Amino acid sequence: MDAPHTLPLDARQTLDRIGIKREAYSDGTLFVRSAIDGSRLAKLRETDGKQADAAMARSVKAFASWRETGLGERLELVRLIGEHLRRHAADLAHIITLETGKPLADSLEEVTQAIARCDYASGLGHQIHGTAGVPEQRNQYTYDAWHPLGPTGCITSFNQTVLQYAVHAFITVMCGNTVIWKPSEKSSLSALAVFEVIQQAVRQFGKAPQGLFELLLGGRDIGKLLCEDSRISLVSASGSMNAGRTIGLKLAQRFSRSLLHLGGNNAALICPSADLGLALPQIVDAVCFSSGQCCRNLRRLFVYEEIYDEVVTRLKSALDRVPVGDPLDPATAMGPLIGRAAFESMQRALQEVRAEAAPVTGGERVLAERYPLAYYVKPAVVEMAEQDGPMLRETLAPIVYVMRVSSVREAIALNNDADAGLASSIFSRDLDETNEFFGPNGNDCGMANLNLCLCRGESGLPFGGNKASGGGRTAGTDFWKSHMRRAVVTLSFEAEPRVSPAIRKAVAAAELAAAAQGSSKSPPRTR
Repeated sequence: MDAPHTLPLDARQTLDRIGIKREAYSDGTLFVRSAIDGSRLAKLRETDGKQADAAMARSVKAFASWRETGLGERLELVRLIGEHLRRHAADLAHIITLETGKPLADSLEEVTQAIARCDYASGLGHQIHGTAGVPEQRNQYTYDAWHPLGPTGCITSFNQTVLQYAVHAFITVMCGNTVIWKPSEKSSLSALAVFEVIQQAVRQFGKAPQGLFELLLGGRDIGKLLCEDSRISLVSASGSMNAGRTIGLKLAQRFSRSLLHLGGNNAALICPSADLGLALPQIVDAVCFSSGQCCRNLRRLFVYEEIYDEVVTRLKSALDRVPVGDPLDPATAMGPLIGRAAFESMQRALQEVRAEAAPVTGGERVLAERYPLAYYVKPAVVEMAEQDGPMLRETLAPIVYVMRVSSVREAIALNNDADAGLASSIFSRDLDETNEFFGPNGNDCGMANLNLCLCRGESGLPFGGNKASGGGRTAGTDFWKSHMRRAVVTLSFEAEPRVSPAIRKAVAAAELAAAAQGSSKSPPRTR
């Protein structure tokens, strides 16, 4: 069974307002489906190997001129991109929601955060600096120099493809590099829309070389070409841990840089001193955000024994009442999963824990009669006696595994047992508990929160995780260094060479020998 290949009228009008030509989304081989109802949204033009090679060649050529462009002009282009994104923010959010199924408010938040990355890159450009060293030798001066790195690649996942691209692209272009974007096939229409808006800013700017921004649409084979090509100096990739392992190995084999932003099996601890009125709404939000398909979602919840029954009862009741449905409806809090594969992955995880006799509440498919080709589910609560099986693996679905604990130390050990290390949280009003959780023997995640669960990231602070979460960082005051080539420059104004006496004596002897040999071969003078 298949939904008719018709793009909704409002979607066509949205793409028209953005400025995308209709042939760009109607005569290709890459089918784009809406997560809302499973209907086909578009047929995009897929990039083949020859076209990908040509795009990378254009990127290399563009880098040769863009790196010589003054910083002020680079910042002006990034500023213009931000203006154009603002102008089309509502339309871009509409396309993101149609394609990926996230609630419209969440899509608009994603575009807003992408715009904030433009603003941040524009400001950060004025802070690029080197350091001058105090000379250890007379008449000699040393300083740090930072130069553009080269053509870069950006591979993004479906769940926040616009924000993931913005975090990388605007900084790297500000630094004097070029960027090639390979989005997930599941968010290709959103990427095409954003790319068109960026091209409008480029045309208004009028001084950017062709190939400064490139877009590759297709499957894993295109991403593989990007990772394997020696002309690409850096690849920033967001995705699963398995994808990151593959990408990281390919880049390491050719000694290229990588920025990996991978999964997050995030955990939270609720202590007896916690304000449950503050904690529970945030727990529910962190489970349901992006239908549980984002690295920032909460997946593991540790609760003190004495408050466990109350917390779990209230959590189940709240999750059961979360409005699941059409993400274009402002009343909806959670939209559909991205597709059938995501639904089947969720059900396999729940079947596995049921086989171990773990109680499961929720997780069933809903709205199947209304949307037979889409996959809406209820959030699931799984009560675990031990941390094993799916609880230690990231499943991109709204599942939260709950366990009893008796101490902060026990919760820290359970938190750190996971391969991922993106984010963790503690809900507590006790200073000793929080100090233990955030201390050197505490949680091992890249980001840790107090009385806050869903870490949405700040432009001015690094976002990223440790261990199998990839180790890559985005944003932060020194993020630009990842996108530049570093060189230590030493200037000497010494009149005499600073070498050992033995070397000086050897060179002098060689010069005398050369002079003597030269005089012996001189022709005799004629009178």
